[in-house]
Amino acid sequence: MKKTPMTMIQALRSAMDVMLERDSNVVVYGQDVGYFGGVFDTPISEGGIVGTAVGMGAYGLRPVVEIQFADYFYPASDQIVSEAARLRLELDAFRAETKAELASAAEEVGRLRSELEASRVEAQVAGEAAAELRGKISVLVEAKNKPVE
Repeated sequence: MKKTPMTMIQALRSAMDVMLERDSNVVVYGQDVGYFGGVFDTPISEGGIVGTAVGMGAYGLRPVVEIQFADYFYPASDQIVSEAARLRLELDAFRAETKAELASAAEEVGRLRSELEASRVEAQVAGEAAAELRGKISVLVEAKNKPVE
């Protein structure tokens, strides 16, 4: 395979093209991602761009954001540090809570199954006792209806 040297911009564009073809959840979003480059297709708010990308990620998309000026990366990184981290912690807490609720529900299902099985056994015993009583009643009825000699 022949290796072709690329500039950093060419390599980034190539990587984005590959990922856009592979995964329909990948979204390229930012200030300088127009077809010819240099197009501001988002508001000029780096924090807003990254905050929107965090939201996209929370809903299953895979955003690739571009911020045109490196000077504004630090205000944008606050969205990653503050919001994305908080969402992850909340998601982990939600998962733990959900696991606990599922475990509790599984215990309840097990308890109800045991009660149901006990009820089935009681019903079977009651049915056998009822059959035995019917037999005794029929013997008594026959004895009552039998003429005395």
